[in-house]
Parts: sequence; C-alpha cells; structure tokens
Amino acid sequence: MSVKKLKIAVLMGGTSAERDVSLASGIRITEALRKAGHDVVAVDTVAGRLTSEDEKRLLAGGVVKTAPPDTQSLIRMNAAMQGTLKALPQRR
Repeated sequence: MSVKKLKIAVLMGGTSAERDVSLASGIRITEALRKAGHDVVAVDTVAGRLTSEDEKRLLAGGVVKTAPPDTQSLIRMNAAMQGTLKALPQRR
C-alpha cells in the first residue's frame, strides 16, 4: 500500500509560556513527516516560515530550552484527557 505524499504546514511557537515546548515538538514533527516522504513547511506563528538554518538550530537544541514530554508522559496525559473529556457536559 502506497502512501500519498501530502503538503503539510506545521504551526508551532506562539506567545505563551509553552513556546519552547511547542517549538521542540513542532520541529520534531516536521522532521518525522519529511522522513515519511511528505512536503512540509515549518511555521513559527510569531516569526513566520522557518528557514532550513532555523530548523537546524531548533533540531540541534540551540534555541529550544525545554524538551517535549517523553512517550510515557504523553500516554499518561492522554489517559487523563479521556477522563476529563468524559466529565464535560454533553450537548443535547
């Protein structure tokens, strides 16, 4: 089964205290999508489209100071999110 090559924009950054986490995870998502064969544009929502040099700096860790959550943390957050979503009022 072949996978269709997609053109994808990955938005990251922002202006909150979580900016570094967003940049760290966004650039790694960009890299993974490219490795999967997709045409990807990385966009910092504050600075605009990232150059290849910007991307290299982010991947090298020279700009991002906070690492994204590890896999186990993401699994725990996902499990907690399911309970939170179930507790929300249902729209009728």
